[in-house]
Order: sequence, then C-alpha cells, then structure tokens
Amino acid sequence: MPILPSMHRPAAGQRLWRIGRALLYGAMLGVVAALIKIFTPGAEPRTTAAIVREILGAAVGFAVLCAVAAMLRNYVVRAIAKEHE
Repeated sequence: MPILPSMHRPAAGQRLWRIGRALLYGAMLGVVAALIKIFTPGAEPRTTAAIVREILGAAVGFAVLCAVAAMLRNYVVRAIAKEHE
C-alpha cells in the first residue's frame, strides 16, 4: 500500500529517461551557469586556469546532479509500474 495514494496511473509503455542525455544536458547547464557567474558585472578578475576549473567543476556537478535525478525518476517509475501490475 502506498504511503500517499495517487490519482495518476502510469501508462504501460511509459518511457524511461536516458541517463546519458541527462548527463549531457546537466553539463550544458553547468557551463552556462558558470559562464553567467564568471562574466557578471562586478565579478572579480580571474586567471584562465581558475575560469577553466570553475567551468569544469560546474559542468561535472550539474551533470552528476541531473543524472542522479534521472536515475531516481526511473526508479520511481519502475516501482509505480510494478506496483500497478
């Protein structure tokens, strides 16, 4: 019995999210976020190495975050689909 009842009944052919695509989109979001942070007015000047580290760190962080979210979503969808079989 679920903790909270849901009005949503998953379709039999519900697609799973692709982890690779989530990694790619997360990395792109991270790069954009880092660029916005680096080039905002009033940002302190940085060396090229610091800028590259910031961009790579944000890209990896956002990519991992999005991949984990996709894996969690896939797990929940499978659990709900299995429960309603």
